[in-house]
Amino acid sequence: MAADGGTRHVLELGKIPDVIVGDLDSLPANFEVSKFENEVILYPKNKNETDLELAIQHALTLNPQEIIILAALGGRLDQTLGNIALISDLATCNLQLATQ
Repeated sequence: MAADGGTRHVLELGKIPDVIVGDLDSLPANFEVSKFENEVILYPKNKNETDLELAIQHALTLNPQEIIILAALGGRLDQTLGNIALISDLATCNLQLATQ
């Protein structure tokens, strides 16, 4: 699964995401979503959630055993801090810590 601009990273690795989630504002204007046979969950640009938050919410509907988040620090300080806050606040994601 790729959250908006994360799609670029996935494609650069030679992979195709199964799902693309977000408003796609971080992808080039000429990005052709229709080229992909995968699922695209498109949100409006004017929304309260970040694309990562929307991707996590969607991932949780799939009942995963784990969610691994890669390349979430972006390059903008506001997004980096927002993503750190998001994944550190497990209640926001409805996740429970497994004790080992």
